[in-house]
Amino acid sequence: MRRLAFIVLSLVLAMVIPTVAQDEEEVKPKPDLWAAEIVAPEGVVFGPSNTVTVIVENLMKDSELEGLVKIELVVIQKGSNERSSYFAEVEGMRHRQKREAVFQGVEVTNKDAVRFLAIVDPEKLVEESNEDNNRKLYQVWVEEPAPSPSPSPAPEAVEEE
Repeated sequence: MRRLAFIVLSLVLAMVIPTVAQDEEEVKPKPDLWAAEIVAPEGVVFGPSNTVTVIVENLMKDSELEGLVKIELVVIQKGSNERSSYFAEVEGMRHRQKREAVFQGVEVTNKDAVRFLAIVDPEKLVEESNEDNNRKLYQVWVEEPAPSPSPSPAPEAVEEE
């Protein structure tokens, strides 16, 4: 009887131990976030009316990130040391999933060119498999703003005789 109990216990342990070992080995890989693209869909003009979008993607296969991720957009005015930062957050993502961080009211004070620096997770709160690809720099030429419509002259009164 003891021998039978020993054999049954051995078989049960033989089935359980590999399952426990597999669970320990199935640790999900860390995500790899990067700024895939910086886009100004309506162009960039002098003044505070610009919209800039940073597209963030997770490059690491079989990884998933939950929660919010902070994105910083640094606007570097060409020919000066002037910089300004804008912040947004995007939801976490699975492998190859993309999120858009939209920055509205981005001010451009240079009429020539401006550089945008996108920084994914600027405070390094997300543990990633590659921390070296979280920045993207993009230079864009500033367009002339569309002329504002001039007020049409008031019709002249015609005197009747």
